[in-house]
Amino acid sequence: MGTRMKHLLATLVSSSLILFFIAAGCAVKPPLNPPDVSPIPPTSPVDWEISFPDGAPPLNREARLVVKVTVRTFGVKNMSVNVSLPDAFQLMSGNLSWVGDIARGDKVTVEAITAVIKSVKTGNWTIDTLFNFDPGSWFSAPEGGIHYRTYVAVSERSAEWGKRPPWYKDGDIEVPSQPVKAPSSPS
Repeated sequence: MGTRMKHLLATLVSSSLILFFIAAGCAVKPPLNPPDVSPIPPTSPVDWEISFPDGAPPLNREARLVVKVTVRTFGVKNMSVNVSLPDAFQLMSGNLSWVGDIARGDKVTVEAITAVIKSVKTGNWTIDTLFNFDPGSWFSAPEGGIHYRTYVAVSERSAEWGKRPPWYKDGDIEVPSQPVKAPSSPS
């Protein structure tokens, strides 16, 4: 094959590829969420809040523990909420578990658990709340459920609580459900 023929063939192949890519880029593409298809759900259609509305209990005091569950748009079926208290707390009244359905709506909040607990030991503690649910085909909890930790620091006169350990100031740190002893000072 001559040089001129090779050049003509190379030009023809290049032109064909350019036309192919132009045509592919201009092709009509279906929308990401066609009108007759529901939108992709958020990462989780469920939010929860664990709180001590009147403050955490200092040693030998009682406080109300509340767990609220909020569902956005999608209903949740067969949801269970279980609160595990470390031995630093005693249940005085109410329940630490709940099972039920939450109706579909724009935003529905259910106060799933209201309990009164009493602190009986000082130290730094972790309250573990386990959420399990099956809202149908849209979203379900991972195997073993979703664990949510609430950290409580109890002293004789006061108590602090939060999503992060009040006794640590930087980042999320795994904390055992046992008192944390202060490091000994160097001699």
